[in-house]
Amino acid sequence: MTDIIDRTGMRYGRWLVIGPDGFKEYPSGAKQYFWHCRCDCGNERSVNGLLLQAGRSKSCGCSRNGMPHVTRLKLEGMVFGRLKVIEYVDISKKRSYWRCLCDCGKETVVAGKSLKSGKTASCGCLRPDYPSAPYLFGNTNVAIIRSKEPRSTNSSGIRGVFYDKSRGRWVGQIKLHGKAQCKRFHTLEEAAEWRAQKERELFEPIIAEFEESREKLK
Repeated sequence: MTDIIDRTGMRYGRWLVIGPDGFKEYPSGAKQYFWHCRCDCGNERSVNGLLLQAGRSKSCGCSRNGMPHVTRLKLEGMVFGRLKVIEYVDISKKRSYWRCLCDCGKETVVAGKSLKSGKTASCGCLRPDYPSAPYLFGNTNVAIIRSKEPRSTNSSGIRGVFYDKSRGRWVGQIKLHGKAQCKRFHTLEEAAEWRAQKERELFEPIIAEFEESREKLK
């Protein structure tokens, strides 16, 4: 069998090859090697390597369907107001969307245009009507660090744990007082255990102190 050329990182038209996707068998019985690719418009797809090499597949079809070319912003790690950009989420209606972590500890998804224009600078906690005052303890929102509810777009089902497709690893992540910690793991279980350990180290002492202060006020 012919050796497979590693196409990871190569570009074919609007396709960027993310990594191998293995052999796939056609109904005729023929097997071809496929690659996991990301189009410049944001769509991801498994593409036959022979089609890439021959120039017969250059996009997900967005150029053929008359969709405009969308150049994705590079915002990972940047800070806008109280929001730090964690990862790219999707492109919808010509806008790129980004998962961000607010200084208060809450995660939110924001359009890149809103971040760069300054229209969105927090998860909403800067609004005077934001319902968090009863749970503010020092500069910590106890309601947020006590919550175990994952964000709506979380596919792991565990708060603070997500899958990094670009590196093929599970990531455990936690943030307190504007300082974020994260670590990559091979399995979901390892990332979840790391997150739970960090919650015990960082969150539980604050929650206990908060509860004690409330008892004294009764």
